[in-house]
Amino acid sequence: MSVPKWKSLQQAAELARRRANHAKAIELYTQALARARLPWEARVSMTMACAYSYKMLGQFTEADALLSALAEKPPSGVMVRPWSGHMRSCFLSCERPVT
Repeated sequence: MSVPKWKSLQQAAELARRRANHAKAIELYTQALARARLPWEARVSMTMACAYSYKMLGQFTEADALLSALAEKPPSGVMVRPWSGHMRSCFLSCERPVT
């Protein structure tokens, strides 16, 4: 069974981020996030990691925009809210309600 393309991109992006190559990480996360049929949990994880890389480069507006877009389009049944009243780009909570 082959690994989905988004997963390969995610792994390469995570390696670049761990090596502090944030520009490359952003490029790879962006490619992975553009893939169709991406699981919500993977979308959240990669969006948060990509926002972190933007923050490490001092690009706070880009990080905030990325996280705001994620918060505006959750799938049905998922609640997204900020953990703090400011610095939305730092803390988001994405959870499925218990039924």
